[in-house]
Amino acid sequence: MGVRIKRNYHQLSPAKFFSLNNRIRRSLAGCPVIPEPLWGSYTSQSDKYEDAYLKASYRGTLDIAERDMLQASLMAILDEIASVLEGAAVRKPEILLSCGFDLTKERRKGTRSKGAASDDSKEVQVDNAG
Repeated sequence: MGVRIKRNYHQLSPAKFFSLNNRIRRSLAGCPVIPEPLWGSYTSQSDKYEDAYLKASYRGTLDIAERDMLQASLMAILDEIASVLEGAAVRKPEILLSCGFDLTKERRKGTRSKGAASDDSKEVQVDNAG
């Protein structure tokens, strides 16, 4: 069973997303696996999101709309970063342990065989004559 990145940030509230984003940013600072253009795009969007998040805490309707728009674009970038990290983890699985994302274990995809138990089953016929 391998470890994968859980993409649960799509369902998080803005407050939880904000803290997850900060954790990911601190954890991945200086990570050589992430391409520089992607990292630059991420840090730029992350800075904008942080400003919008703090402004939206005053409950301005336009500020909240801007925060939600930036959060959606940041999620797309996080999806890209997660894919890059999972690709790099094929050769270096330990990279996922320090990436800041929430992790999950891959589960079995096949069904278990029931073996001899299914071969010895007996048929029961019920007659409900009234």
